Amino acid sequence: MSDNCLASVVLMCYNQKEYIPQAITCILEQACDFEFEIIVGDDGSKDGSRALFLEYQEKYPDKIRLVAEGPNKGVLGNWRDAVALCRGKYVAVCHCDDYWHDPRKLQKQVAFMENNPEYGLVHTDAHYLLTASGAVIHNYNAKHQPVVKDGDVFNDMIIGKFFLSTLTVCFRKELFDKYVDINEYIRAGFIYEDLPTWLELARHTKFKYLPDSTATYRIMQNSISRPQDLTKRFGFLKNHFVIKNYFINKYNVSDELKVQFEIMYHKKKFNMAYKWSSYAEAVESFAYLKRKRQVSTKMKLQKMVLKFPGLHSTIKKIKNIYTPKTAVSHT
Repeated sequence: MSDNCLASVVLMCYNQKEYIPQAITCILEQACDFEFEIIVGDDGSKDGSRALFLEYQEKYPDKIRLVAEGPNKGVLGNWRDAVALCRGKYVAVCHCDDYWHDPRKLQKQVAFMENNPEYGLVHTDAHYLLTASGAVIHNYNAKHQPVVKDGDVFNDMIIGKFFLSTLTVCFRKELFDKYVDINEYIRAGFIYEDLPTWLELARHTKFKYLPDSTATYRIMQNSISRPQDLTKRFGFLKNHFVIKNYFINKYNVSDELKVQFEIMYHKKKFNMAYKWSSYAEAVESFAYLKRKRQVSTKMKLQKMVLKFPGLHSTIKKIKNIYTPKTAVSHT
């Protein structure tokens, strides 16, 4: 493998064999005027994913490398070990259940950062594929986040006014090596890798948004971020709170910004509790929002409805009939 590799693509996988051909092919077919490599982080898959990756590695020995086989390390451990193997100046990210539909994605992002050294991360718009219905939301940001801030985005990310799609990201590896400590995040109890990584980088470098849609994100039921189990759903949201609160404390974020974040979090939790008929979780967030004078009339009615499961179930059924299945939430 050449020592002139300018970019590395981390391809994360866990039991996603059926999606591997599309994911890996779209990376191999990137039209670049520089050399790049693919680092496969297969985290102990049980479905034959690793055997398939080994076939691709044998076919493309100068392009593909696999993280050493071992027991399941979890999302953060897999992410840590995959990025550690990267030799490129830049690192791009893809998960096996997603894919890049723009063959010049990597070229555009690397070219931008080569010409703009003050930026440490670049991301783009994306299509969202809703696997349950087969519907595709084209250019998701253009519809749901039409104004995407460039530069210093740390505070906006904390309070939920800025989000990015991980599969579109490309960043400078030297910044990751300098500032991102995955072992620290594991000790802190984080259960996913992307949000803490982007928050850490956002604190130390500028972000750039390119409006092109370059990748397609599959929205699947019972994924890590969208588990079907209600306890896991709330666990994911609460870990989101833990992660952001960690960075709020680490970087002495202002009290005003902290309150904005807490209000945003409890509104999300209340909405989730209403959607999934969890009265106890709703009451907890309602009490916080009431203290902050953030309770609307609608929320008062929703809390009251939650006391009567039969009524709430009927309302949900009616709403599902008339609501298109194209909404995607971001925590």
